[in-house]
Amino acid sequence: MGKGLLENPPLFVVVALVLIRQGDDVLLVRQSYDQRYWSLPGGMMEHGESVDQAAIREVKEETGLDVRLTRVVGIYSKPADDAIAITFEGKVVGGELHPAADDVSECCYFPLDRLPEPIRDHLRQRIADYQLDRPQVLLRTQ
Repeated sequence: MGKGLLENPPLFVVVALVLIRQGDDVLLVRQSYDQRYWSLPGGMMEHGESVDQAAIREVKEETGLDVRLTRVVGIYSKPADDAIAITFEGKVVGGELHPAADDVSECCYFPLDRLPEPIRDHLRQRIADYQLDRPQVLLRTQ
């Protein structure tokens, strides 16, 4: 690693998202800002926390649910946004489902083959990656 890189480290955002199933349905949250997109629960990792801690915290903050992470579905490089998004699969271990954050207006389960609109294409890709049920972590650029 060159000396210049240590003096000026790259800045990027790490986002942790969690795919939670109930039967054949997936839990999505509706953002209460901008285009009000539906998304997987999750958000940005904060200073001093690990990516798995961020995923668990964000799910609790947005949905009121306590989760246990069971696997990493994929790691998504987003160079245009200077971001990395990591999608986990998780299981509910407690809590009560309700929109619990100011930036979430709804949280509902939807059939995997009938996702609501509006939803971003990269989220559809991540859900499709989950459905592949591969044992290895998928690496993609979005």
